[in-house]
Amino acid sequence: MKLETGNLSAEGRSASGGKLKTKKNSQVSSLKSQVSSIKYPRLVGIFASLQQVSNKRLIAVGDIHGQFKMLELLMKKIQPKESDKFIFLGDYIDRGLQSKEVIDFLIDFSKEYNCIFLRGNHEDMLLAFLKLDEKAMYGESYQYNGGEYTAFSYAGDNAVLEDLKHTIPEEHIKFLKSMKYYYIEDNFLFVHAGIMPGIPIEEQKLDDLVWIREQFIYYPTGMDKIIVFGHTPLNKVLIGNDKIGIDTGAGYNIALSAIELYTKEVYSVKWSEVK
Repeated sequence: MKLETGNLSAEGRSASGGKLKTKKNSQVSSLKSQVSSIKYPRLVGIFASLQQVSNKRLIAVGDIHGQFKMLELLMKKIQPKESDKFIFLGDYIDRGLQSKEVIDFLIDFSKEYNCIFLRGNHEDMLLAFLKLDEKAMYGESYQYNGGEYTAFSYAGDNAVLEDLKHTIPEEHIKFLKSMKYYYIEDNFLFVHAGIMPGIPIEEQKLDDLVWIREQFIYYPTGMDKIIVFGHTPLNKVLIGNDKIGIDTGAGYNIALSAIELYTKEVYSVKWSEVK
């Protein structure tokens, strides 16, 4: 499988050595040629049968990364209905300038619509940095992965990361800590980054669920469900035999996307529409 990822930078897990992924790292840049040459398989039988047993829409939303205006416009395009179910795939914060506004929006949105919120690696790093979850990892790397923009959002233009320890509202902390690592509905398994192929979901490492890339993307999953994921930026939504990827680079001022999974209808907002 070839994936179109443009020239987007990878991100780092560790402040030094080990699994550090710095800008211009081959982690993402080595993801191969352009998506325009890919023939994506159509999951016609699966999606058609699912549509027959459910009139609701099942909508997955990709990585938002603080892009509040893009999120607002995306929802205007989707036109949410009471019967809809939304699965947000994580990475709501960092890189964009309005992480606080995004979290406010999502909390309010969940009071009106049926929502599931997954934990992304950025939420995980923030919780580790704040020492609020012993399962969270790589808090020392938060400073290298756009965390300063979240500090600006919560504490002003002159803020530093340490300000986040006393400026994030308790409602937001509760929201961040409540997020799931994965979610299953119908024939779909939703997760932020992906899974280690061939391993049952109950046995997956949390690290992989929020960080994995090539080992997941380039190999069959070995799962009996279609994996819906974000995390790895693509230049358009990927629909494959066993996986659907919907991070289209909002964190890099490119596009924010969502997909209705029973019909495969894609919704997208380009940065140029809101800047």
